[in-house]
Amino acid sequence: MTIIASQGSPTEIFEVTEDIAEHAARFFRLVSHRVPFSDAERAFELALTPGAAEKVVVSFDD
Repeated sequence: MTIIASQGSPTEIFEVTEDIAEHAARFFRLVSHRVPFSDAERAFELALTPGAAEKVVVSFDD
């Protein structure tokens, strides 16, 4: 299962979806933190702290 969440303008997603899919490797580099699910609380702290992270990914693969 893959759960993907993001924050942004709801109208822009349809304008950029194809580009994101086509250039996934380039956009993957934007992820600043990868956190195991066992430490999900830390991931939320990072995401909610201004300037602490660009994009945070929570992974079920510990």
